[in-house]
Amino acid sequence: MSKDSTEISGRATTDQMIALNGFLKVDPQLLSGKFSSTFTFKIAQKRWEIIAESLNAMPGAVKSWNKWRKTFQDNRTKAKSKHSMILLPAVQHYVLYTYCVVLCMRL
Repeated sequence: MSKDSTEISGRATTDQMIALNGFLKVDPQLLSGKFSSTFTFKIAQKRWEIIAESLNAMPGAVKSWNKWRKTFQDNRTKAKSKHSMILLPAVQHYVLYTYCVVLCMRL
């Protein structure tokens, strides 16, 4: 598929995801996604359009700005879920250990 096509391809490459994370790392307002009187939806949209243009120039997926935003949001959600699943056994172990210590102190 050529880059001039109006079709939009799906999966982003690793290089595109690294670049996307890099763009958002230096833009905390866009990263947070919270709007204010000084940071409006229109400003955010313009920034996403610039990011999308850069990412679409790279080999790989070609997406609209809102699809790149969705890709980032989905990736962030997936990473947070994975992180919590990794931490869950440690938290469970700590809770069990604390319960045993408290129980032993009562004896």
